[in-house]
Amino acid sequence: MIDVNALAPGDLAALRQLGVEKALVSPLEPCLKKVSAERVAKLNAQVLKLAEKEDWLIPAAVAIPETSPERLQMFGALRLCPAIHGYLLDSNWARKAVGLAEEADVPVLIQVRLGWDSAAYKRLGDVSSLAREYRHTPIVVSGLNYAETLAIAQNLAGQDNIYVEISHFQPLDGLRLLVKLLGVGRVLAGTGYPLLYPHSTMLKLEYSGLTRVEVEAIAWRNAAAILKKL
Repeated sequence: MIDVNALAPGDLAALRQLGVEKALVSPLEPCLKKVSAERVAKLNAQVLKLAEKEDWLIPAAVAIPETSPERLQMFGALRLCPAIHGYLLDSNWARKAVGLAEEADVPVLIQVRLGWDSAAYKRLGDVSSLAREYRHTPIVVSGLNYAETLAIAQNLAGQDNIYVEISHFQPLDGLRLLVKLLGVGRVLAGTGYPLLYPHSTMLKLEYSGLTRVEVEAIAWRNAAAILKKL
């Protein structure tokens, strides 16, 4: 499995024990709360150094409006957390950040929510607009749950460079619903570890009712197709 939504610090070795062969890992702190630009730069550097030591990890850089994403070619993805840091995805800064990701040829991970009690970004139409503007950039939406099901159908289904990561998506038969809305090629496995139990993702895959080929696509093939740093 390739986990596209892991965070550090944490006992990431626990993911290996569950069968995760590769993980896209972001710094946890700026995904949970506002921090300074200097702190973000330090945490991004720590994740980059961690991935240099652990070759199964793929580093993802977090960017905030006080910074301009730098050295993205050294990372596997760019992560944006608009609800936590209080900006809109249709802002000039957000569009510039996604444009820099496109230049670096890395996907963008957009965090709708992280913790169940944290703020959520509701304007999924902004994600669709970004996807249309930067149509060569894969945009992965993380943190969606059943409350966003209608918005997924209305705003995300029509853009073929938008992907949905499953860690927070909890409806009964949720994976089959996402496959119906998006197609199997645009659904990605993620755990949200260490904030969420990684076993949940494994069980979603095991009991999804999807075919073996469809489960393999969600578990790793789709992620392998968009992550250039594998």
